Amino acid sequence: MSDLALRGLSAGGLFVLLGLAWIASSNRAAVDRRTVRNGMALQLVLAGVLLGTPVGKLFLVLVERPIAILIDVSQAGARFLFGVSPPHALRIATLAQQAGRPRPRRFASARKSFS
Repeated sequence: MSDLALRGLSAGGLFVLLGLAWIASSNRAAVDRRTVRNGMALQLVLAGVLLGTPVGKLFLVLVERPIAILIDVSQAGARFLFGVSPPHALRIATLAQQAGRPRPRRFASARKSFS
């Protein structure tokens, strides 16, 4: 997919989520459309600043390492607490963190007890 198509897909997904939230709402009249509009505008401005300017890119570079350390510490805590790494669906990791690491065992002892 081209970059433009991916951006369009993301924008479409955003509006689908907004629509689903509106459909699931029990009191649609109570939704302040101005607040929703301002929130969406703020999100677009932040995305533009963070992704489109050198200052935003520098901020993301500076924040990347502390977040990676936090993820590593939380995974170590989960291994300590449960004896294994959390399942793939619950694990948050970047491709850089996954490179070179062996795949964790996925609750092998639990699987054996059910078979």
